[in-house]
Amino acid sequence: MTECFRSVNTSRKIYERIKNDINPWQEELWLFAFNSELQLIKKEMIFRGTADICLVHPRDVFRHLIMANASFFALIHNHPSGNCKPSRADQKITHRFTDLGKMMEIFLIDHLVV
Repeated sequence: MTECFRSVNTSRKIYERIKNDINPWQEELWLFAFNSELQLIKKEMIFRGTADICLVHPRDVFRHLIMANASFFALIHNHPSGNCKPSRADQKITHRFTDLGKMMEIFLIDHLVV
């Protein structure tokens, strides 16, 4: 199995796999898609915003997940300000994706702010 498909099933492992890829100057939203064994099957930056905002739409996220045949997923985004505390908007989107994931049976396992 290639390194790309190794298991990254903890927040720390997800962070280690993403820390060198994120642009420090613009908000980005990354998607990690996992199979039913929680093995990473896709890692992709799917949205790029500005220094303080990144718009995201659920249909775009779930399109990537369905095409990857994912069972679980994690969202990772950065705050270029350096403040890793989730904003109210971050908390709202986490709840929205949790609910939508349950409905789609593709479950959100983490939403990291780095």
